[in-house]
Amino acid sequence: MMLLTLNFGINIATAPQTRIYEDIICRQYYSRNPSPSHYDLRQGPDESRCKAPAIQDAVNELFGWQTFFDGIPGLLLAMYYGSLADTKGRRPILIMSLLGQVLAAAYILFICWIEANIRLIWLSSIFTLSGGGNTVFTAASMMILADVTPDVSRSRIFFYASTFFIGGQMLGPPLGAVLMERNPWIPNVIGFLCMVITTSLACLAPETLNREKSADRDGATPKIDAGGLLSAVTGRVRVVLEHAVRTLGFVFRDRNLALLVITYFTVDFARETLSLIVRYMSARFNIPLAQVCASPLFVLQFEARWYARIWWLIRLFQKGKLHTFVQGHRASHCVCRPPAAI
Repeated sequence: MMLLTLNFGINIATAPQTRIYEDIICRQYYSRNPSPSHYDLRQGPDESRCKAPAIQDAVNELFGWQTFFDGIPGLLLAMYYGSLADTKGRRPILIMSLLGQVLAAAYILFICWIEANIRLIWLSSIFTLSGGGNTVFTAASMMILADVTPDVSRSRIFFYASTFFIGGQMLGPPLGAVLMERNPWIPNVIGFLCMVITTSLACLAPETLNREKSADRDGATPKIDAGGLLSAVTGRVRVVLEHAVRTLGFVFRDRNLALLVITYFTVDFARETLSLIVRYMSARFNIPLAQVCASPLFVLQFEARWYARIWWLIRLFQKGKLHTFVQGHRASHCVCRPPAAI
């Protein structure tokens, strides 16, 4: 339920949030370059007037740097939070990740509401330092699934979890497009409420970490000297690096698993390309963003991407590799997103 709610909330607000960014940049642009035919002081500029190259360049720059800054916490802290999840528990990491995303979303809505300098939204990435953002949330969710499911049914449960990702990404954009026809703030608020609901559900979730196995791992882990702050930090970094080395060694010992992990580079690139295509189609053909997201072609792009990834797993299953991977996969090795997120 958390996977469906969060993904639905993120995707229902994607296009409306783009429209709000575009409108703010458009207002600021025409306030510096006033024109009676372009700008109405009472209603603001029409969306068709916001497709000027200068405005779209600013919108694309905003999204490009936002994506870059959002990726930094997950890149730097995924190993650290993965190690904490193996020792302290899955539930605290899950809650921290969701709380950081809620604070970041609230900050972005606040900046947009007061129509401040839109580039201030880049600072929202600071909040995702708490929990590592959506990357750590996905990994922690899959850790919980791996903890509570037996080996024989784990692959089937992971496939079921994938359907929640697909459902959220297929239902969110069309519904967001319909609602933003009335007011783009409506789907944005709905998306924020979905994040809050997901965080509340995470607070109610039980801890699934096996404390006995965790204690065994801690016994083999170098203890941190409490003699000073520097030694404590050095010891913690050493523990995290050793955990990362063990995880990467586990991944790259199997050629099929290594190739599967490498596909995430192209998948993440494709995900960001879809967002760019939406803005390009709207600007190139002067089509409102709501109509672009409501079109069957946009939904089909999501379907094609997810079906392609599922087809890859089915091929591994037919070759007898997926079952071997699932049985060998343990939450203690789960630092980057597991195949269930595919």
